[in-house]
Amino acid sequence: MDKKIVLLIILFLVGGRTFSQVHYSIEGSTDHEYEGRKVALVMLEEDNRQADSTNVVNGKFVFKGELLQSCWAAVCIDGMGGIFTVLENGNIRICTDGKEGWCEGTPINDVFQKSWREYQVLNQAGIDAFKKLDSLNVETERKKELYAITREKVIKQTKEFIKRTVYENLDNIIPAFWIRLFQEQITGDELNAMLAGASPVLKSNRFITKLLSVQEGSSFVDSKVELPDGTKVYLSDYIGNGHYVLVNIWASWCGACIAELPEIRNAGEKYASKNLKLLSISIDRDRKDWEKALKRLGLPWTQVLADYSFVNSYGINKIPVLMLISPDGVILKRNFGIEDLNRLFQN
Repeated sequence: MDKKIVLLIILFLVGGRTFSQVHYSIEGSTDHEYEGRKVALVMLEEDNRQADSTNVVNGKFVFKGELLQSCWAAVCIDGMGGIFTVLENGNIRICTDGKEGWCEGTPINDVFQKSWREYQVLNQAGIDAFKKLDSLNVETERKKELYAITREKVIKQTKEFIKRTVYENLDNIIPAFWIRLFQEQITGDELNAMLAGASPVLKSNRFITKLLSVQEGSSFVDSKVELPDGTKVYLSDYIGNGHYVLVNIWASWCGACIAELPEIRNAGEKYASKNLKLLSISIDRDRKDWEKALKRLGLPWTQVLADYSFVNSYGINKIPVLMLISPDGVILKRNFGIEDLNRLFQN
């Protein structure tokens, strides 16, 4: 056979192979009360895709697989919820105590668990601080002041925790989890500063690339949504068409979202002469709940219903969220309050 043909065959065979760089093994153990229950392996960076499932047998379950690179996943046990884990080389152990679970046994997961425990202590301290305020017998206005002070303190401590955790782990994907979880408290400039010295594996993480694509200064990401009458439309039918758009992301079950709606309505009326339009995007999972809320609230501006792909594209994990988008579809401001909108338009 001609040597050139042989070489081409070899190159074709090599080029056609997929070389897995990560070989993970997950071994879990649970209490007897979870016997027979379903366990799912969910890929958090892939729109929560269920990659595998099994059942608890004799208090044990196992997952094995191969990936091109490490990524974030969750092991979800019926009746317990998700246990966050990094799929990386080695034997990952999932342990439970009947109430909660944790992962250990591999380098990145061991470091992550340390940061997770630190965050739990920080979070509980914040909860306790607000509970203490609830029990105070002081005037309403004074209590509001104390709430604001406590909230700022909690946010400051959380940011310090995030920054420290990020800078200590720039060579792995642990920062991606914390940045994704607390993105509403991180400005675009802060995010860019945090990632300045990041390794390629962190910068290429899907959580990070998605967040960077929807930061201030980026073009909005189009998505298919539904009108109240069931018509399928796109965000681009309402955004990037020559006017400013104030987008509020909400849900019928979100009390803070409902409380914010009158202010949004007032802003729409106040700045209509400055070419501002309103667009509300609900992330309700139950369409009937959304429809009931619309009927009850009587919102006179454009209302659409989005699915999880929208939530994932914009990295939304807390609501309400406000975004101001320019006439040509650029995200001007994200994660702000109505008072900030007033300052923007006054300037």
